[in-house]
Amino acid sequence: MEFEEVEIEDVDEKAKEADDYEFEFPLFASAPPKDSNDETRGRTTEPVMKVSLRERSEERIKNDRPTSYYFAVYTEEEKRRFEQAAITTEILFKHEVIVDHQPWKCINLTEYNAKIKPKKHTRAGKKKRQAKIEGRKRREERNLVKKKLEEEAQARLLKKKLHKRGGKKHKKKEEKPKQEKQMPRFRTE
Repeated sequence: MEFEEVEIEDVDEKAKEADDYEFEFPLFASAPPKDSNDETRGRTTEPVMKVSLRERSEERIKNDRPTSYYFAVYTEEEKRRFEQAAITTEILFKHEVIVDHQPWKCINLTEYNAKIKPKKHTRAGKKKRQAKIEGRKRREERNLVKKKLEEEAQARLLKKKLHKRGGKKHKKKEEKPKQEKQMPRFRTE
């Protein structure tokens, strides 16, 4: 006995696979009308909402541009016009030996730009101007603090320099001459 293997595509299996990802959920169904009496043991015969868990296939958008977008296609007439307008290397080398000494043909850009730049004056923006003012104030404050510190250091040096060290000086007390009784100045005394 010989067996032949035959592959048969079951349409029922593919339908079952498709149905595997689709479920009927009565939770999402709309509420039944109250006047209908089609209920059998608490169940309605209304269609239930089907929910599919199958992933949607990606939509492919053909976004190809024509070749004319990438490559230029010229007619013979346009090619001939390009050739007439173009300069060949032979023409370029022929004109290399010709020197024109006129000053208006060539401009030295560094000199020309040096003349233009001093003429051009633009006002700085608001934020830059405010930052400049704030910077000036901070610089003045730093200079005042620096000056104050220098003055204090100078005062300390002077105090140190002029400070005389030593203990109590023993000076001889000057004796006050004993005053003899003086004559009163006034009669009432």
